[in-house]
Amino acid sequence: MKILEMCDSEAATVPVEASAERAIQTMLDRHVGAVAVIDEKQRVAGIFTERDVLRRLSLSHHDPRKISVQEVMTTPVEMATRATTAAEALATMIERHYGICQLSMMTDGCWACFRFATCCRHR
Repeated sequence: MKILEMCDSEAATVPVEASAERAIQTMLDRHVGAVAVIDEKQRVAGIFTERDVLRRLSLSHHDPRKISVQEVMTTPVEMATRATTAAEALATMIERHYGICQLSMMTDGCWACFRFATCCRHR
């Protein structure tokens, strides 16, 4: 199975100028642990994850309504391509950043998210 076939069909995204609160609400609404932060040229500028909420917001005294997601997102983003196999994607997620849980993929102008849990379900 190709990695693109295993990606979420409609990945959760927010614009780079969105507030952290909007990013968190998008994650809650979509039942996901991360959103891609998309710039004005429709490129992935960063990723905002549950881990970012914990590390950069929860004890920092920042108000999520008043801080830009750009200020608290993770960069750079690990990206996959159409040529990336599921095994390569899984290896990247395990080896990098203390076991990242999702790998971003930009293809045909659309952002897709390959999640660790999705890979495990297809094994």
